[in-house]
Amino acid sequence: SYQEDVTSAILAQEVMIYLSMFIKTEPHLFGQMIRLRLGLIVEVAACEFAREAGIPPGQVSDIFLNLSPFVMKNLIYHIICGKEFTLSKRGEEYIIVANHSRLSRIKFASSESETPQLMSETISSLDEDGAFESDKHGLWYRRRCLDGSLNRVPDTFFSNVWMILNCCKGISLAGYTLNDVITQEMTSNEMKFALLVESALNSLLDPEYRQIMIETMMVLGQLLSIHSNTSLKGSIIQLDMIIDKANELFLANQMEVNGDATSCCAGKTRDNRKCPGSFKICQFFFDSAPSGEYGTMNFLSRSLLSFLYASSSNDDNPCRIT
Repeated sequence: SYQEDVTSAILAQEVMIYLSMFIKTEPHLFGQMIRLRLGLIVEVAACEFAREAGIPPGQVSDIFLNLSPFVMKNLIYHIICGKEFTLSKRGEEYIIVANHSRLSRIKFASSESETPQLMSETISSLDEDGAFESDKHGLWYRRRCLDGSLNRVPDTFFSNVWMILNCCKGISLAGYTLNDVITQEMTSNEMKFALLVESALNSLLDPEYRQIMIETMMVLGQLLSIHSNTSLKGSIIQLDMIIDKANELFLANQMEVNGDATSCCAGKTRDNRKCPGSFKICQFFFDSAPSGEYGTMNFLSRSLLSFLYASSSNDDNPCRIT
């Protein structure tokens, strides 16, 4: 895949050696991954290095390729672990230093070991102290990029998708449709099923959008388990439309509270060209914490509920969205 780019091919081999070492010594780090996308791991490592070193992305290639094996191994390890780190420089050599600030307490957005309540409390404590304000901007966007690049999913994700497919005709994401017929051919814990779902997710080239898609399916599964009487048989769930609706709700809220998104997508004259967010989704939506009043789960839940009860004409329905 690297064709005549010998340097990148050698770097890929080097990174594969480091990954194999981590798998042997700390296999738990890879528990939520089925496939490793080597190219994306190298790409996100280069982006994180450029951000910490203060180097423009277009100028980082040569410096990144000249990192010593020790520094490269340490960098890849921090990427896999999701640990915050800083860079110091001694002469021409970069040194990676683990960041033990309270920001490192915020776990991966997809991790089930971190409950929404605990995440909310952690973020609230940071808000109260007013510390690391500049670091907080872009934190969740980076977390989603990291999780998406690493193909990381929650432990119950695939069984959750299987349950959703049992309730509808199919799930559509970015033009790729998962049909309900696969639930008749495979079990929820079958590796073949997980690989099929992951292949659909891998059709999404932007890791942050992939991660929002995963969050959407997790929220949808929770809502369907609560509203078990909801019938979606014959319906294909358009996840892209649900995310678009959640983004619209987010932007409307941002206009009300004069939030950060008013600088681009939520302005009086909406201009997506000012926003680097993928799939025309606002960058600040990707950078929102999962939980809380302004979290992505709030807007995704509202969007999903409006979809679930869109066909309901029963005014007595207590869950109907008006």
